[in-house]
Amino acid sequence: MFTKGTDIVAIHFSDGSLLALQLDSRGKNYSLTAVSSVRLKPGVMEDGRILSLPDLSAAVVQLLAEAKPQTLKPKEVVICLPESKVFSVAL
Repeated sequence: MFTKGTDIVAIHFSDGSLLALQLDSRGKNYSLTAVSSVRLKPGVMEDGRILSLPDLSAAVVQLLAEAKPQTLKPKEVVICLPESKVFSVAL
């Protein structure tokens, strides 16, 4: 699924904020190496829909740059979508 030995960044999008974390893969284990969160201005996203792509893009750049204890420079990213935009069915 992911390139072995690569740091993985996960980004969660919601109407009010963006959250990110970075996992470092060490063999079969992962460790949390950085976290970040940014509040979105009202009107950037609503009900899981992007209303202002320029503002969302700026927020993602800020999210990656302000991560602690280090900035995020992902090669691979996992995106978390709002529940309301995911369809699943049990067969």
